[in-house]
Amino acid sequence: MPISRNLALIIVRYLISNPMFYFPFFIRCKGLDGSNEYIEVVPQEDDYEMISRFDDYNDFILVENLQNMYLETIQLMSKGFIEKIKNEKI
Repeated sequence: MPISRNLALIIVRYLISNPMFYFPFFIRCKGLDGSNEYIEVVPQEDDYEMISRFDDYNDFILVENLQNMYLETIQLMSKGFIEKIKNEKI
């Protein structure tokens, strides 16, 4: 799923600040390593600083990573699906 550069930076900053939070997606950026491939953004200060400094990094996607289904993850995902089905915020 494509996401904006701004949203990618917000997510990475949150993951750096909350290392125990399980985000069930990888953030990938096209061209991060100089190639034309999508490369995983590591939620660490180095990747955050590099992305925030260079406007050229602006093609981001989320890729599912559903390997550790913790209770909090299931609850957050469930709320999102219920909001979609009911077309309202919970």
